[in-house]
Amino acid sequence: AVAQDRGYLELDAAGRVLYFDRAGLERSAPPETVRAAIVARLDSLSPAAFALLKAASAVGELPRIPTMTAGAAVPTAGVTPYEAGMEAYRGRAWQEAIGYFDRALAEGLSDAQAAQAQFLKAESTFQSRDWLGAIGLFERFLSRYPESGRAPEALLRIGQASERAGDTERAQQVYRRIVGEHAGSGAAATAAERLEALGTEGRTP
Repeated sequence: AVAQDRGYLELDAAGRVLYFDRAGLERSAPPETVRAAIVARLDSLSPAAFALLKAASAVGELPRIPTMTAGAAVPTAGVTPYEAGMEAYRGRAWQEAIGYFDRALAEGLSDAQAAQAQFLKAESTFQSRDWLGAIGLFERFLSRYPESGRAPEALLRIGQASERAGDTERAQQVYRRIVGEHAGSGAAATAAERLEALGTEGRTP
């Protein structure tokens, strides 16, 4: 979990969690809240590792679990990381897709493939219910590909992720931006519906 979420949490010298933004933990969180959040996050990152840890804990032993970071994904022979990422994405294997797309981007892609990999990595993160991570990745996609035809979709995901993370005010701002900048798109229609559901008008202020 630490390897996957580096930059979102801080540990003290004894390995205890000081804060964990991605799991919604503040420095003042009580131990039982911290434990529950870490357990849930580990389960979402690697159900297999979580099951092993849970089983071992029941008999008082904590095994040495191999590091399972997204970037460690290795495609089968003859398949590029990008192709493996696409296959994992189609199979809804979100964490695998993220790992393959990370590797593909690190190794270099054409502009079109890089844009696709960036977007689908962000979408896989969204589908993994990592709202804050998805927001950051879609924002990165928009900063690198502002003229992309998928810009309305990326903005919509930012609004949806913000809403699900509890930041309704930001979600409304993003939805208004979509309605104003991308009128007539499917994303604008969805954004207008969300604005109505949230009790605001589906138009720019």
